Amino acid sequence: MFARYAQEKSGQRLHLVEADSNTKIVSNKAICGRTCAKQGSWRMTINMPLANLCRNCIREMQFYKPIHIVEF
Repeated sequence: MFARYAQEKSGQRLHLVEADSNTKIVSNKAICGRTCAKQGSWRMTINMPLANLCRNCIREMQFYKPIHIVEF
């Protein structure tokens, strides 16, 4: 599974969202379980500090799911 950092709206925490190998987001749900209000409304971000990561996504990434984070 590949994942991208994304957020639903400006000013919110970064979540890890499932993506395909071409970095297109394919899921409406973050790995922590949060869903978007609208289908396909995740924003991919580039210049955000990693201190804004969702703590639940970090926990899921470390302990439960083997994923590859796609960075550019």
